[in-house]
Amino acid sequence: MNGGKRLVAGLLLTFFAAACGPADSDNSFEQTNQGSGTPCERPGRVTPPETGTVVIDAATAPCTIEFREVVILRGTENGVLPRSPVTLGPGGTYVTATYSPAEVAFWGADGEVVRLITKRAGNGPGELGTRIWGLLVDTLADRLYAFVEGWRIEMLSLDGTFQERISTREVSAGIGTSGALLADGYIVTGHTTRPALERPMLIAARGQQVERVGPARRSYAAPLLRAGRTGVWSSERLWYELNHHSMPDGRVDVRLRREVSWFPDGTPQDAENGGRIDGPGAFVVDFAIDESRGLVFTIVQAKDPDAPGPWKEMMIGGGPVPTGDEMKRQAAMYLDGLMEVFTLDGRLVASRRYDYRPGVPLPLTARLFYRVDESGLFPAIQILEAVLVQNPE
Repeated sequence: MNGGKRLVAGLLLTFFAAACGPADSDNSFEQTNQGSGTPCERPGRVTPPETGTVVIDAATAPCTIEFREVVILRGTENGVLPRSPVTLGPGGTYVTATYSPAEVAFWGADGEVVRLITKRAGNGPGELGTRIWGLLVDTLADRLYAFVEGWRIEMLSLDGTFQERISTREVSAGIGTSGALLADGYIVTGHTTRPALERPMLIAARGQQVERVGPARRSYAAPLLRAGRTGVWSSERLWYELNHHSMPDGRVDVRLRREVSWFPDGTPQDAENGGRIDGPGAFVVDFAIDESRGLVFTIVQAKDPDAPGPWKEMMIGGGPVPTGDEMKRQAAMYLDGLMEVFTLDGRLVASRRYDYRPGVPLPLTARLFYRVDESGLFPAIQILEAVLVQNPE
């Protein structure tokens, strides 16, 4: 089982269907004091821009992020072994892939398996291949979207019955593992392409209608995506910027840009050159948007300020590339994970740095996060609630 237990800890990405109700009358920050520190002071009313570019304030963050454990989805011997991706399901459940091919597990609030959907590990209608890369649940429509190999999204009812398939082959676009479900029925995902080709960055599907939309880009990696109230938010991995796209044409109307010395100024040329950055190996891992509170949570990888040298020198310095535990040990010397929270109008609220990026919890929503725990005999997924508290003086 040890070979099957290897977790894909690099780019664990999740999906969620964002609430699309009316905006709050006061978009001030709200948190309960469930951490060990003093609650973070509210930043006041947040006024998101309708168009243009917002540069995030570079001042020191007044707050930090703590986490409270909600539940652990724990694998057992001869039982279900949870693995990413993770998303929210109906009735307070959590939905994950498992270490069995083409299997989806629903977990209750107590961390126990409620039920399973088990399909064939093939390429036919409703079959889920050998690895599920992304999951998205639309509770109102009784639908589960599984992003699988072969440029396709399989749509099942929540009891596992096959409904239909979205294939992106007709637009010659390999889909990414990040997607967003919008209130008007659009499913939006990013697509990968050869850096030599300039293609629209998004794939919008509505029923069987599939088209490429959005600004042109060149990159191997698909963008990260989250649903918004009036469109979709995206983030390229190689530069610290979030874009809001209006739909259905995918044009960018708002940019949120974070300019810091420890994250290189990524450009389309970086992506064109194979997606490699000549700086410290920084990239955006994931993000979450809470438009009702006007908050953005980002998770990025950055160079450890105490690192003995650039990460790429260790990786391509002529010696053997380390693997397994040695890779983790050396990565911890060179790389950090960083979680930041800022407002949609550009104020930095909170920041927390972790030694080695896989230790950073990843978002289900802007309140709930998860962390893969592979330290025990069987893999487990820890569900956490984020709490913002004042930085100690």
